Amino acid sequence: MRYLVVKTDHHIVEPGMQLEGVDTAARAKAVVQSICSEPVHLECIVDLGDVGDTALNPNRAAAEGSVEAYKHAAEILSPINDRSLYLPGNHDSPALLLEALGSRWERSSNGCSVHHIPGVTLIGIDLRSGPVATGELREETASELSKALEQAGRCIILSHYPWRPSDNPWIESNARVTNGERVAAILAPHREKIVGAFHGHLHSWWTGSYAGISFYGCGGSAGGFVFEPEKPTNSRNPLAPFGYLLVGYDEQGGLLVRPRFI
Repeated sequence: MRYLVVKTDHHIVEPGMQLEGVDTAARAKAVVQSICSEPVHLECIVDLGDVGDTALNPNRAAAEGSVEAYKHAAEILSPINDRSLYLPGNHDSPALLLEALGSRWERSSNGCSVHHIPGVTLIGIDLRSGPVATGELREETASELSKALEQAGRCIILSHYPWRPSDNPWIESNARVTNGERVAAILAPHREKIVGAFHGHLHSWWTGSYAGISFYGCGGSAGGFVFEPEKPTNSRNPLAPFGYLLVGYDEQGGLLVRPRFI
């Protein structure tokens, strides 16, 4: 079996500052230390976005990582950066993220990124366009995604935003891709080759299936949210378990997903 790590939502801010009472830098350092201590070889590390943020803008809807935040992030993530692939989140500045941490995707075009590791193709979807904190799939990204799927063998789908429906009305209105059904319609014909789909953004641990595809939501490395069924709001709990996912996959298409709680 081979392994990779999926992590998300570090929200690293300016040095010496906290984000809404949370020392996100300290939590990111703990995650990095744990990843470096994994007992198995890691083919790569995938970060699903919101790497950087800022504590200087109280308007959370508009807050975006600053130059100082990304310099801080580059320092913290340096022990694992040479093995890491990044997708931008809604609090990321894609240009600053790229400048500070670089890109190791084999190719990226129109919001679709592709990278091959032994036995599987990683396909990242940038859904940042559209309303802030929900996003949408653009037509040019849809076209690139379709081409990538046609060319790929066994693959894993990665995004910051969730595209599958949930049982929580707050997520449906405020945190899910507006045209998630369009994403599902593109992926569904290739379900036999899709090992699994992973997303971030919700700072919450999820598993399930949709359109015949298994999906996994990764808890945020900066802290957790709680989403109860049918509840019209979310509640932030900075003490909720945080960490990352250790993902194992085999040649038969089997998948083992282990939450690593820090």
